[in-house]
Amino acid sequence: MFETAIEGYALVLIDSPPLLAANDALLLANLVEGVLLVVDAENSILNEIKLAKQQLDRSGIPVLGAILNRFDPRIHGPGRQPYRGYDVTEV
Repeated sequence: MFETAIEGYALVLIDSPPLLAANDALLLANLVEGVLLVVDAENSILNEIKLAKQQLDRSGIPVLGAILNRFDPRIHGPGRQPYRGYDVTEV
């Protein structure tokens, strides 16, 4: 199925369970060229984010970027340039 999708499309996104919740995510990650780390601004704990990134690093799976869900600048930070200077590789 993956081979067929990759042959037919320039970009294929695969949604998986949370990395720390199930082994399925790490197994799927080994089949792709890289992952996007999706983080929930309201419920994610920094240490868990770091642990997930470490698991990917140890497995040699490149993190291509991050997606921050449920980010509200009124709650999580100032409205002016909230993303400036943030680098996912430093997590």
